[in-house]
Amino acid sequence: MNADDDFGWYVVEVRLFGSYLDPSFSDLGDIDLGIELARRPIIGRDVIAHNKERVKLSGRTSLTFFQELGFAELEVRRILKARSPYISTHRLDDIEDIKAKNQQLYRAPKKEAKPREHRQLRSRT
Repeated sequence: MNADDDFGWYVVEVRLFGSYLDPSFSDLGDIDLGIELARRPIIGRDVIAHNKERVKLSGRTSLTFFQELGFAELEVRRILKARSPYISTHRLDDIEDIKAKNQQLYRAPKKEAKPREHRQLRSRT
């Protein structure tokens, strides 16, 4: 996902929290993940037009204007969850706010954020 410029957002960090970190829990319900995303910097990409194009490519219909505005971020979150009932995703800020014990699973490599040129989106089908 992070290597594909078609996605408007990329994964910055993933942290595990909840029952998987506590060895005293014998019944593990779901995997709680805190995920930090960032908007992908693309030169010449209109954010609103990009979100609308992602909606169109997804085949989704009947979304409100505001749902379309946030679609590119939601799309990435949905792909990470992969429709699994055992994965619960949360914003990383929420985990930090409640001061939940957590463990870093992934951190995007630090590199100079060099925006790329905008190009036509590819269909996923």
